[in-house]
Amino acid sequence: MNKATLKLSLSLPHQIKKVKQLETEKKQLITTLSMTTQSYAAVEAQNSVLRAQVIELDSRLCALREITIYRRSSANHQLSTSAATAAATTTTRYPSSMSMTATATSTGGYYDHVFSASAWSSSPSGTMHQLMQQPIDLLY
Repeated sequence: MNKATLKLSLSLPHQIKKVKQLETEKKQLITTLSMTTQSYAAVEAQNSVLRAQVIELDSRLCALREITIYRRSSANHQLSTSAATAAATTTTRYPSSMSMTATATSTGGYYDHVFSASAWSSSPSGTMHQLMQQPIDLLY
């Protein structure tokens, strides 16, 4: 054997060992990449659900704000109607009686205003938007 052949024969086991090591590293990298991809897909799916929940909660918040605005304007209207009726009526003296009398006189019945509008239907003035309440699935 000459020197080149001897050098090659000593180097060959080292090269084979190196190839096996690289193959092992490759398998580990593929496994890690696969697990990372699966984790990423799971996180994206969860984010999609959370985005849908944000949209639903935003819609509900908007409806609640509209309810608050409607109730405040309704309360202001009742107060102004109460004051006008109380000034015109001299028989009632107590504030609670005045508001009941005023409300009953102006709307036709004391409880009519309670049933005249709801959070999920349009108001007579058209300020409410018709919304449909949908359940939210939580991930617990």
